[in-house]
Amino acid sequence: MIDFPRYLAAKKSVDDRSLNCFVWEQLRIALSTQQFDSPLQVLELGCGIGTMVERLLEWGLAEKVIYLGVDSQAENIQAAEKRIWDWGSRNDYLMSLETDQITLCKAECFWQVRFQEADVTTLKANSEFYDLLIANAFMDLIDVPSTLDRFAHWVVPGGLFYFTINFDGATIFEPISDPAREAKLMSLYHQSMDERQVDRQRSGDSQTGRHMFTHLREAGAKILSAGASDWVVYPSSDGYPADEAYFLHCILDFFEHTLKGHAALKHGELDSWLTERRRQIKRAELTYIAHQLDFLGTFN
Repeated sequence: MIDFPRYLAAKKSVDDRSLNCFVWEQLRIALSTQQFDSPLQVLELGCGIGTMVERLLEWGLAEKVIYLGVDSQAENIQAAEKRIWDWGSRNDYLMSLETDQITLCKAECFWQVRFQEADVTTLKANSEFYDLLIANAFMDLIDVPSTLDRFAHWVVPGGLFYFTINFDGATIFEPISDPAREAKLMSLYHQSMDERQVDRQRSGDSQTGRHMFTHLREAGAKILSAGASDWVVYPSSDGYPADEAYFLHCILDFFEHTLKGHAALKHGELDSWLTERRRQIKRAELTYIAHQLDFLGTFN
């Protein structure tokens, strides 16, 4: 069974490498040139355990920020609150807690951080309030066309969106011992993303990345920057970095949960593939790549 907060923690080092540096730099430039009020108002959708807050602070997004992160899983919110408090303390921030709001102060930096358990599909955010809307590894889990219009009403005129790690139709494992089996499993896995539903509503798209160009244009958004943000996980002579072996095991668990008992698979076909891949992780032989895209833009 997947420890999801641990999976999200293991994913942080993967995301750190993968996020498109040019798109990130364009975000920083846009924030420095546009006349937003201080502090910057930030809303993150599907915030998980708060790793994006750490990243924004580490990478110097802005000095003064009021941040709200929302996630539908209570365990993620609880983990996020503890993680950010521990991270701030380790990094010599002056920390304070009032009700559910964490304040981090150091030198010119002043951040107020709050996490909220909420379903994004029913979230009632303040209209035209946020300067920046963030969604990391999230947009490919929802029905983008039906939600973009709602998101656009949550930001101030000229406000920015930063939608990152949007899956775009390519999952690669190396080495491959049986190309026909590999192609079959990848195709079925991607098909499951296209067919996924939550509460009888479409939830996902195996080619979200490329489709975002059209979805954003049709929603009246202007794309300021876009670029690849592929996950690339591979072993060195010392094995996998950080907790990325666990991350890989979770990816295989997602395959198992999704495809177990699929009518298109022969008996034992999935199990033999999973056994082979898990042995490759143990021997530090498996390479994993997922193609994804990042987007920065503004709602007109």
